[in-house]
Amino acid sequence: MACLTKTDFWQRLWGQLHSYLLTAYDASAAPGCRKECMVTEEMVREDFAQRRREKQAAHDVGTAKTNMALSSRRSLRTMLLLLTLAGTIVAGYLTYVDLSHVNALCGGPFDCAAVQASRYASIRGVPVAALGLLAYVAILLLEIVRPHADADTASWIELGIFAIAFAGMLYSFYLTYVEIFVIHALCIYCLTSAVIISCLALLAGWRWQKQP
Repeated sequence: MACLTKTDFWQRLWGQLHSYLLTAYDASAAPGCRKECMVTEEMVREDFAQRRREKQAAHDVGTAKTNMALSSRRSLRTMLLLLTLAGTIVAGYLTYVDLSHVNALCGGPFDCAAVQASRYASIRGVPVAALGLLAYVAILLLEIVRPHADADTASWIELGIFAIAFAGMLYSFYLTYVEIFVIHALCIYCLTSAVIISCLALLAGWRWQKQP
């Protein structure tokens, strides 16, 4: 047996009630009864129409909220992608400077050469900038893949993006501390990357926590 939809159910119920009222109307000879049946039928008709209006209004509100949520997530994803691209450019330039053994374009109160020449600029021979570049590329790839994954996988991907960005943020804070209190020199590119990765961590964490 086919299942009835809500619309079919209400239509069938209204049809049965309408037939009952017509039968009662035709069977009654008293004018007062005829008038009462007509009033009752009109009340039922108005109640049915009111229910349909309320149902449509609730559907419209739900659709509007869904569209707003989707628009907000798309805007957030755009911001994450732009920040990741910016971080990739900064980290890529620093990696090029380190591997090419050239001085970074730096001036004013900043001394990028002193920071790049310090022992804190690499870990076991691997440039810190290259590790940062790897982190940004990983975030970028995960963000590109996420929309094509199912809900559960997308949730894990969002958690992975947040974990990478959060780890990068903590290490950037450590490097900033070292620049100020140990090396006594600041690198504008390092500070820029620290700001970018911090924004990424905050946005990625907020998105993962707010997921449906």
